[in-house]
Amino acid sequence: MVSANKPIQRPIPLANITPFLNKTATLFYTVDDGSPVLRTSPELDVRVERQSSELLPPRVPSLNNGVLDPRTVPDAGVVVIVTYVTGMLQGDTVRLHWDNTIAAGTDQSDRIVGSQPTDIQFSVPRDKIYAGINGTVDVWYEWLRGGVRQGASTGLDFTIKLPALPPATIDQAVGTVLNPDDVPATGATVRIDSSAAFQQGDQIELRWTGLPGAGSGTFLYNAQDSDVGKDVTITVDKSIVVADTGQTVTLDYTLMRAAGGQDEISPPSVYDVRREIGSGDVLVMGARAGGGSHQGILSRPQYLRALDKNTRGDLVAEWRYDDESTWIQDTTFHDTRPWVALKVRTKSGQVTINPVNIIGSGMTLILGGSAPIAAFTALLSGDSVISWGAPDYGGNVPPTIMTYTNVVEVDATGAAFAARLSNGRAVPWGNTAMGGSMPPTTNIVNAKRIFGNGGAFVAIEGNGTLAAWGPAGRGGTLSAEAAALSDVVTIATTDCAFCALRRNNQVMAWGPSTCGGEVPGNIRGLNDIVDVRGNLSAFCALRSNGTVVAWGDPSSGGSVPDAIAARRDIAKLASATGSAFAVLTTGGDVLAWGASAYGGTVPTDIGAFDDIVDVSATYKSFCARRSNGKVVSWGAVGTPPKEILDLDDIVQVASTSLAFAALRRNGTVVAWPASTPSGDTAAVASQLVNIRAVYGNAQAFAALKEGGGVATWGNSVAGGDSSGVKSVLDSSLFYQATSGGVSYATEQGKAIAALDV
Repeated sequence: MVSANKPIQRPIPLANITPFLNKTATLFYTVDDGSPVLRTSPELDVRVERQSSELLPPRVPSLNNGVLDPRTVPDAGVVVIVTYVTGMLQGDTVRLHWDNTIAAGTDQSDRIVGSQPTDIQFSVPRDKIYAGINGTVDVWYEWLRGGVRQGASTGLDFTIKLPALPPATIDQAVGTVLNPDDVPATGATVRIDSSAAFQQGDQIELRWTGLPGAGSGTFLYNAQDSDVGKDVTITVDKSIVVADTGQTVTLDYTLMRAAGGQDEISPPSVYDVRREIGSGDVLVMGARAGGGSHQGILSRPQYLRALDKNTRGDLVAEWRYDDESTWIQDTTFHDTRPWVALKVRTKSGQVTINPVNIIGSGMTLILGGSAPIAAFTALLSGDSVISWGAPDYGGNVPPTIMTYTNVVEVDATGAAFAARLSNGRAVPWGNTAMGGSMPPTTNIVNAKRIFGNGGAFVAIEGNGTLAAWGPAGRGGTLSAEAAALSDVVTIATTDCAFCALRRNNQVMAWGPSTCGGEVPGNIRGLNDIVDVRGNLSAFCALRSNGTVVAWGDPSSGGSVPDAIAARRDIAKLASATGSAFAVLTTGGDVLAWGASAYGGTVPTDIGAFDDIVDVSATYKSFCARRSNGKVVSWGAVGTPPKEILDLDDIVQVASTSLAFAALRRNGTVVAWPASTPSGDTAAVASQLVNIRAVYGNAQAFAALKEGGGVATWGNSVAGGDSSGVKSVLDSSLFYQATSGGVSYATEQGKAIAALDV
């Protein structure tokens, strides 16, 4: 019965609704109240569809705080889990949607529901993960039956990001400081932490960026299975580390994953490569790079060494010239300005090394017999000079010049000396035909440097101009072009010519062309020359690109062999005999060219060494000093005797025209060949102790003693006998300034330490 004024509810059986699934059904009703007219309601159209359920989102176990790290994804891909939903039937489909804001990282896959009520597991391919790095992912799924959606989950949102790579570190560094002395011979160990999550096949490109060229390098490494979950180490050559001493280096690397994806670049790590200044009393050894016709044309010492005075081991010190402010830190020092006092300090104290104060003359071309053809001059502590040796070769200082107390530099020709005074003037003495007298017309008032060749002198004045005197056939008269120069930086010499290195890195020469006095046109045009060296009749020049050029007598080294001309790794012009040149490469090799009889061919066994640090020369021989303290020689002098070959503590090698003398760490001196007067130390062996430096002229040696004075040997009249001036030398000739050594523990030392920063 129907109640009046109340709604009527009529259930419709599901069986009657199902046929209309995905169709539109029309509903209406009629009212029969007994009247003749049957009343009909308006129609209602109803769309019959199955409404899907809203399901829980899927789970991604690899997520960490809403971020997926691709490095944690295994080869099989990232796991996604869909929770089983009550009502799922065997054969239903679950469709997973992995929607990434980066299209290449989007994926979709289906799984069929099995007979058991268990969770459904998906794997999203690893390449899709890497393709979607830095994208945002919305992962969700649909539940389908017969292609009809039964339900859909809400989305799980997260990002795919690669964590920053760990910076590279250096095992041997302390903090951000790398001491090259702490690096083993095998090289520095660069370490990349295991947090980089290496996988087999990953490629690493490590970049060590320091000094361009020798101080930089790129190193490749392929990760192995044994590297998974561990640190990776890469070795950097020690030579690169040493080249960066005093520099700042930057390390970074690129990681190319075997799984693909974009390359990863690490943050940079920055290290200072420097030696920590040592503690202990510093003892400096080695001759300062003297001039003189013998020292200037042939052997020229270039390196000083700092030792611990008590142990005689290497000591890291700081070095600077007296007129400069920048300190250089190392155990050795390349002495390029020997006419200037040099300060050397450690944590314990500071000393001052005097400017070069022993200069030798000598005619290197005259080798026969025992006639004295050389002399020495000493620059004394009172800025005065004294000479000894052959009178005709500058061995007697005129009385007037002996009274001067303002001498700042001395140089020599083959038979004369010239002193540069602090007032800019120059005064010569010795053989007047070899530069020993200056014409009245030569007015030098502002000399800054003086250079002698075999028989003439040239001075560089303060404005970069030149003034010369001596025989015209030896360059004693300036050419018109030389006279017009106003930018000269330094001078190189042969026996009878000069070469000026200009501020613009060009060179010009004057004197006989057979002696190198004419620069070829192709070399004149170069503007990248950084150093010049002469032998008796040829010049060679080092360019900034690591190549060498030469001119002068072709048979004496004036023509560079093709094999050496093609090298791009020449580091320095090392030395010269009478008719050959020797150079050192960045790799520590020694190369030579010129007359074979003058050492122009390096023996194969010596050519194989890669640790040569310095080269000295006699008239016809070379001697190379190695970094391990050993020496080797070739040429007319031949191989050193076994007792010298066995030594491993040599710090300096000096020469005369016919012999070598080597200074050892313990302050003693050995020489060879004993068949020559200057190669035989027997007569002075007891005096050759506590020696600081050794100098040579053409025929004799002078060893500068720790407490002052010298021990001399060789041709007695040519400077090998200094007994006539012994008292003066003992009291006034010192390697180290007597007022320059001070301990920082004293009040005076504390004051100096406060000023010298």
